[in-house]
Amino acid sequence: MIAEAASAVVSRDSRGTINPSAFKRHLCLITPGSPPLSDDTWADIQNLRESLNGSVSPKLEVFTLAKAEEKRDLRNSLAGKARSIMHDLEHELASEVKRDPGDWLVIDGAIRKELFLHLPDTIGLAKSFSRRPVFSIDGSKNAKDVVTLLGPMKQGDRTLVFKQDVAIEESEPIKRSIAFWYLRLRSGTGLENPLQGIVKVEMHHEGEELTQDQTEVVNTVSRALLAERYVSPYPVPRWPAHIYPIYTAENYIKASMFPPIYIRGLLSS
Repeated sequence: MIAEAASAVVSRDSRGTINPSAFKRHLCLITPGSPPLSDDTWADIQNLRESLNGSVSPKLEVFTLAKAEEKRDLRNSLAGKARSIMHDLEHELASEVKRDPGDWLVIDGAIRKELFLHLPDTIGLAKSFSRRPVFSIDGSKNAKDVVTLLGPMKQGDRTLVFKQDVAIEESEPIKRSIAFWYLRLRSGTGLENPLQGIVKVEMHHEGEELTQDQTEVVNTVSRALLAERYVSPYPVPRWPAHIYPIYTAENYIKASMFPPIYIRGLLSS
């Protein structure tokens, strides 16, 4: 599988203008191990990389799946590796970006790797989220599903801050170090279902309860996100859950990437 992974950081200056401040990308050829990859195919891949070296920027990098990463559906395994490469690139860029005291970093999407938990003043902003969780407040037995909890929210409302139950399986230990809440950016006409216009916000938090200062941080972050929903990128399909800086970062990345026809040309040259 060939993939181009890219990450960009945009920042808002004191005048309110958004500007790109950092950008990185990888051109990746992701392969399974050997077997099932034959020695001849591996030699062809190395020859391809050597032939493109110096003529393509960024240079073609070859990543090989570890045995633990190979699942029954090899295509999904390769795609998963591509996502992992992208998340590593995002963390690399986020670690390098210079920030003034008080500056917060907003990551597009959920926090999926433990590395992100060590970034100070950082949140993950997910435009889509699972509909499966149920929520219990103050130990109540009347648990609420996602639609029941979020559907009645009005524009500007946020939920309580939640943490995943410690009784969950050990397969996702990172979730135990994340506090999250939901914020409605938009409501009213033009939305297709009760959950449109709502984002999930994630933040590193150890322990079970928030202090008063941490609660104020959650409120401040929520107010800042609500202000960032303008300008609305309608009719982009996910416009109800966009904040404008993330929308501009996505467009910057897309404009900087190779078109698919160019990639096919490299592989057939």
